[in-house]
Amino acid sequence: MKISFLSAKLNIFCAAVFLLTVLALFAIAFLAHNGGKRNLLLVTSSQTGSHGINVNRIEEFTESDFLLTYEILSTEKVSLSYADFSVTLVRTNSCYPQIINYSLSEGAFFSKQAWTGAQRHAVLNETAANSIFGSVKIAGSQFKIRGETWIVTGVIDDGDKKSNRVYVPSSMADGYAYNFLVLTAGFDETLIKNSMKNLGIHDTNYDFFTLDTIINLLFERPQIMLYFLFCFIFIYIFIILTEKLKIAAAEFKSKLNKHYFKQLFLENQKTAFKPVWLASLLVLCPILTLFLLLHSVSIILPWQDIASLKGKQELFFPLVERLYNFNQASGFLFVFSLIFLCFSVIVFIRRK
Repeated sequence: MKISFLSAKLNIFCAAVFLLTVLALFAIAFLAHNGGKRNLLLVTSSQTGSHGINVNRIEEFTESDFLLTYEILSTEKVSLSYADFSVTLVRTNSCYPQIINYSLSEGAFFSKQAWTGAQRHAVLNETAANSIFGSVKIAGSQFKIRGETWIVTGVIDDGDKKSNRVYVPSSMADGYAYNFLVLTAGFDETLIKNSMKNLGIHDTNYDFFTLDTIINLLFERPQIMLYFLFCFIFIYIFIILTEKLKIAAAEFKSKLNKHYFKQLFLENQKTAFKPVWLASLLVLCPILTLFLLLHSVSIILPWQDIASLKGKQELFFPLVERLYNFNQASGFLFVFSLIFLCFSVIVFIRRK
């Protein structure tokens, strides 16, 4: 009785741990879905020393094709009358918040006209606004960079709680971009890649990361674990049904020795039909198991073609970094739950 009680507690513990890890995998996927931005293609230079794309060419491209944005980063000093502050200067274009879907806490992002006119308009993230001005209500405020006066048009919530980031029109200085975010909504990815060849962006010198594919991967991992769990359940049911079928067949054979089949069928239909429906269920279990395994393989195989964000997480920070961290945590939990399920199955079978 004591051994049976301990065995039941172990089974409950294993089931609880496994279900908690699956729930954690789903939670990570939902957080990535809500925190990540949909319909985005990350394009990064894959060759050291490769030529970037001139910002003026990019602007002409976005006017005639689809929207894409970029970041050209540098470290600068923002000067007020009483102090200097170190900031990360982000040179970009006017469609940046539209593509990356960051909300404005105050004011507005610099306009297309400001970019075209090379006006000294700046947008601070909330961290920079609070560090430099002590508030996010700073639209219309001014500061200097290298002696030149800039006007704050707004404050953006970019999710970066550590860095003072200041967004300015890239047209203020001739520059080249090496990494891009493309808004893919309503466009075929193949069409986008072909169109970007007009900018000199090819598969040979740039890497393409579909962020939606990575988010979908996060949802597929817990689904796979549930499929594996059901495979184990079907196998266990198959073992039980095999034992029951042996008993039912023996009982049927014993009674058939004492009665004619017609008499047995009329008097005890349950005994006559029990081996039949047990055999039917016995055949169904391996079919369902094979179906789930094949479906799981069809989901897992494309994973090898999903490009890794490792080494790319500093790009478009913190958006890409968050997705990278979610993917790392999900991958760890997936491997853990897979190993734990295999361990639990082995322990369960040995105890049986």
